[in-house]
Amino acid sequence: MPMQAPATDGAKGEPPEIRVKIAFSG
Repeated sequence: MPMQAPATDGAKGEPPEIRVKIAFSG
């Protein structure tokens, strides 16, 4: 497992920008 991204990002496989958009959308 790459230490480049957190476990959450690795599980979802989505970039931070997508999660931010979803957070604001929700």
